[in-house]
Amino acid sequence: MQNDGQIRFQLRVKNFLAIRRANVTARSPVIVLVGANKSGKTQLMYLLYSIFWAKWRARLEEKSNGNRKGRESLEFEKALKQKLKGVFLIRKFDDLANWQAKGKECTVELTTGNKERAAHLRIEGKKVVIEENAPFPLEHSPTFIAPLIGEYYKGILALHKVSPSWRLVSEAVSDFINDLFLYADRKKSSPLLQSFEKWAQVSFYTQENRIYAKEQGRSYKIERAASGLKSMSAFYLAVQHGLIGEFLFLDEPESGLHPEYIQRWSAWISRFSKENPNTTVFIATHSEYVLEALNVALKNGVLSEIDLWHLKNWEEFRLGASTGADWESVTATPDTPLDSSSLTEVYLDLLRQLHSA
Repeated sequence: MQNDGQIRFQLRVKNFLAIRRANVTARSPVIVLVGANKSGKTQLMYLLYSIFWAKWRARLEEKSNGNRKGRESLEFEKALKQKLKGVFLIRKFDDLANWQAKGKECTVELTTGNKERAAHLRIEGKKVVIEENAPFPLEHSPTFIAPLIGEYYKGILALHKVSPSWRLVSEAVSDFINDLFLYADRKKSSPLLQSFEKWAQVSFYTQENRIYAKEQGRSYKIERAASGLKSMSAFYLAVQHGLIGEFLFLDEPESGLHPEYIQRWSAWISRFSKENPNTTVFIATHSEYVLEALNVALKNGVLSEIDLWHLKNWEEFRLGASTGADWESVTATPDTPLDSSSLTEVYLDLLRQLHSA
C-alpha cells in the first residue's frame, strides 16, 4: 500500500566513484542498502542527500526571488555542484568518476513520478540538466545521520567556529550537527520518544552545544557513554527536535549495539516509518539482525513493503575480483521477505570450518 505523499523515484548511475552501475527504485517507505565494504552504500546515500538538499535549497532561493520562472533550475544546478563538492570532499567534478572507468564520464539520472507528471535530473560529467513538467518541491532539507556522531561532534562544532569554510568531514554529517544545535530550543516529546525511553532506559538532550544522556535520574555527557548510546542518540535527538522531513538517511545505525538492541531499534524505526508516512527512510547496514527485525515488521503489518538495494555482483566482491559495484533493487513484502543470506554466509562458513572433520 503506497502513500500519495511519499516521493518515489528511479535512480540510474554509471561510473560514479565505487559504483560501476546502479539501476534502483525507491517506491517503499523504507529502503535498505546491503553491500560489501567499498561497494558504494554511503556514496549512494551521499549522492541522494546532495540532490535533495540542493532541491530544497533551490526552492528557498526561488521563493526569496519572487518565484521567478526558471529561477529554481538555475539555483538547483548551482546548489548541487557546490553540495556535491562539500559532501564528497572533492575539488572538481572529475573526482566523482570511477577511477577504473578509463576516462569515461560518470552519469546520474533521477526520475520521479510517472510519464504524465515527471521530474527528470541528469548529470553528465560537469553538466546538470533538469526537465520537469511536475516539479517535486521539498519543504525540508534531508537528514543524514552517520554512525557514532557522539564521538566527534564537539570537534566539528569547534572547528566551524574557527574556520567555517574548512571541511573536515562530509557536509552531510556537519549539516546535521549544525541543525541539531541551531534548533536546540525546538524540542518536543511524543509517544514514539516515550516508547524509546521505556525500552532503552535512557533519554538524550542538548544543552549549551553539548549532548547529554540521562538514565536513572543521572545526566552525563555523551562522550562518556558507551558506543551503542552514541549511535542511538543522534536519531532520538533528530526526532525530538523535529529535524526529519521527506528524506532520512541512516548509515550503519547498528554500530556498537548488541543484537537485542539492534532488534529493538529496528522495531522502533519501523514504528517511526509507520507514523511518518511522508518520510522515506534509507538504511545502510551490515547487520542481518536489522534485516530480520524489518521482516518481523513486515509480517506484523507495521510495514507493508521495503525496497532492498543490493549488489548484483556480490560474488565478484567476495572473490576480490570486482572492478566496481553493480546495484539493483527488489521489493520485499510479507510473502517475499528481505534476503539476509549474503550477511549470514560468512558466519555459516565459519561454522562449517569449525565443525569440519
